[in-house]
Amino acid sequence: MQPHSVKKLATDVEADDFAAYLNYECNKSCVFDTSAIKMLQYTSGYGYYSQLMTLVSFRQVQDPRPKLKNSSIPVLIMRGQADNQKWAYTREFMDLFTNHQLVIVPQAGHFIYLEQPERYINTIKEFLRR
Repeated sequence: MQPHSVKKLATDVEADDFAAYLNYECNKSCVFDTSAIKMLQYTSGYGYYSQLMTLVSFRQVQDPRPKLKNSSIPVLIMRGQADNQKWAYTREFMDLFTNHQLVIVPQAGHFIYLEQPERYINTIKEFLRR
């Protein structure tokens, strides 16, 4: 299905609202402590159709990984202890950026900045001071 034909199914506002609702509900599974769910924001207006067109345009963008492979720039990779994203994504970053520091943040899911904000900021500051 082409993005321009999808637009006929719903108005921009309807599509935005549904995408925001879906993201909000899915994001509830991304926290370590379910009491953190109340910190998640339900916001719409990010332009669902624009996002869809951006995803389609990815096919036209040259893969940057070959150029990044030889980079010696230090890279901080943070991952929550209970992150629900596949380890393969983290592994790809670790393989790509050989000069990396991996930090596993205890008692955090995917939203480290919400569940462990001080640890998140302090880890970044410490990394930047190196």
